Amino acid sequence: MVSPANVISYPLEKRPESYDKYEFTLPEQYRKMAKEELREDDDIREHSLAQMREWIAKHPYIRKCRTDAQFLLRFLRFRKFSVPTACEALERYLAMRNTFPEWFKNLDCNEPIMREILESGVFTKLGQNKDGRTVIMFCMKLLDPDKNLPIHQGRAMALLMETLLEWEEVQIGGFQAMLDFSNTVMKLYGSWGVTDMKIFMDAVNRSYPIRIREVNGLKFPKFAVSILNLLLTFASPKLKERLVCHKTMMEWKAKIDLELLPKEYDGELDAEDLGRKFRKHLEDRRNVILALDDMDIDTAKYSSLWNQSNLVENEVEGGVAGSFRKLNRPESYDKYEFTLPELYRKLALDELREDEEIREQSLAQMREWIAKHPYIRKCRTDAPFLLRFLRFRKFYVPTACEALERYLAMRETFPEWFKNLDYNEPAVREMIDDGVFAHMGQDANGRMVIFFKFARFNVEKFGPLQEGRFVALLIETLLEWEELQIGGFRVLVDYTDSVLKHYGIWGVTDMKVFMEAISRSYPMRIREIHGAKFPKFAIPIVNVLLSFASPKLKERIICHNTVKEMTKKFDDALLPTEYGGKCDLEELKKRFLKHLESRRDVILALDEMSIDKARYSSLWNQAGSQNGEIECGVTGSFRKLTVD
Repeated sequence: MVSPANVISYPLEKRPESYDKYEFTLPEQYRKMAKEELREDDDIREHSLAQMREWIAKHPYIRKCRTDAQFLLRFLRFRKFSVPTACEALERYLAMRNTFPEWFKNLDCNEPIMREILESGVFTKLGQNKDGRTVIMFCMKLLDPDKNLPIHQGRAMALLMETLLEWEEVQIGGFQAMLDFSNTVMKLYGSWGVTDMKIFMDAVNRSYPIRIREVNGLKFPKFAVSILNLLLTFASPKLKERLVCHKTMMEWKAKIDLELLPKEYDGELDAEDLGRKFRKHLEDRRNVILALDDMDIDTAKYSSLWNQSNLVENEVEGGVAGSFRKLNRPESYDKYEFTLPELYRKLALDELREDEEIREQSLAQMREWIAKHPYIRKCRTDAPFLLRFLRFRKFYVPTACEALERYLAMRETFPEWFKNLDYNEPAVREMIDDGVFAHMGQDANGRMVIFFKFARFNVEKFGPLQEGRFVALLIETLLEWEELQIGGFRVLVDYTDSVLKHYGIWGVTDMKVFMEAISRSYPMRIREIHGAKFPKFAIPIVNVLLSFASPKLKERIICHNTVKEMTKKFDDALLPTEYGGKCDLEELKKRFLKHLESRRDVILALDEMSIDKARYSSLWNQAGSQNGEIECGVTGSFRKLTVD
């Protein structure tokens, strides 16, 4: 087995200036196993590490955390490179350590009781079997129940797990545990209280990112079966399936490669020599293991995590507080096919990091996350819908999930603005007939171009709510086009002949709701906003509006003194005839109305999606977020960070 890198300490900054480049140095057997069992390859690994590091950097409750590849890969491999569940596993691990420090912190191999357990020979790391699994053995009779209380046994086990997880072979191949219960006494089992059992089993089963492949027990005593059954009530079905009790030595030995048997079991390995080597390794890694205590998370936010009943399938249930419940999910998902022109395939890869493998993996992860989400009751899971959010966040799955949460919470929190968006609503039909908006087409770079004639909003009849609902309907409809999801869009706004009332009808609350939607809640890629002839008298009002916008959106707003100056930025083929272009606005209006009609039921059906909005009440009480990003977490409560 390759020893872990000879590093004595790792940085704990949430966003260091740079990250060391990872190199896969294990034998080819592990590369093949990683690909076949964990979906790991060079591209997936690099992509997933980047996502997880970004998530850590923005996490509201994680204060300090290792971000080196070897550490994060424990969790990614544990969750088969499903980034959201790997992030949840890391949260649970950090919260466990802080919640029960007497069990899981200050794991010092030189602590007298720890050294006594290690030197007793109760544990032996035998090596790797032919399948690449690390084989470990426990001879339980060597534990002294008079000296080694449950907490001492648990701490020794925690030290072993932390140390074993330093080896990437263990992360990938998992391990096979061989437990010999021969000649053990009742006191060894009877000393364990129910609370001890729950803490220990939660750690082994759910909080340490360990891949347990098999647990083979020999001669488990009948007098302790009831205690074992109680312990296993805290275990997942998956772990129970992998636990096998053998009555005879012959059965038990048949489960292990002969070359890995110690001399005491008629093999050739010297268990004492292996023990000395492992204790030497523990000594070498002592500072690294102790330095794990410097990682920190706000434990108060996770107080409910250990009050839950049994979890399902050996998984943290989800979310920042790990409280996901199982939801019904479709039996299958329609296979997605990319049918856009080659221009968009290239744009998707160059700008969004999207290719077929990343897309498929990200959709699978996002669907898994939705299925387990505690507050999402109903949600579309078709690829075109989820790809809005994945493309919006450049296939960073955790932030795409957060963007979906924010979108759903926005719709539930402000239904009067964002629900029942019906193109047959009289105000909507009248605004379209008045020529407020036109969908012009795509430019040579694949960007959708849309046009607004601001003065044509009839402010004598319609207020901010009607105008906002009109824009919301346009956005939902435009987002149905994958060209827009990938290429984003450019906006022309002509403010000619607008009057003070066009701006003055907007109250501060209206501005905040509208701008939060445009800037942070709709998954739109706004490339440029060009405005012409914006009136000076309205500058103070627009400055208030922009105070709710992200810095990124502000950077993309360009004001022109004249319409001619603005139209120079666009191809004639995408300009109205009134502006010297080739587009007939009446014809474009008819086409868009027809499209709205064809998508009416789809847009209205969005209202059937549901999320528990009570969990998101603080979302719109925050100050502006950086860079147009939801700040974090299941409740969208990431604090602001400076992000390049």
